[in-house]
Amino acid sequence: MSTSPAVTPLDVKKHLTSSILLWVRTDQPRQAGMDHWKGPHSGIISATPGLEEYR
Repeated sequence: MSTSPAVTPLDVKKHLTSSILLWVRTDQPRQAGMDHWKGPHSGIISATPGLEEYR
C-alpha cells in the first residue's frame, strides 16, 4: 500500500461575486435612482465581508 505525499495548504482567498438587477423607479428620473445606489446604499453593500468591488 502506498501513501500519498502530505498536502501543503494553499493560501486561498475566497471572493464574493454577485450580480443584482436593480429596478429603477419610473416616477423619478433615472439619475436619481442611480445616485441612490451609488450614494447611501453603497456603504451598506461595501461592508459585506469578501466583497472587493462594487459598481
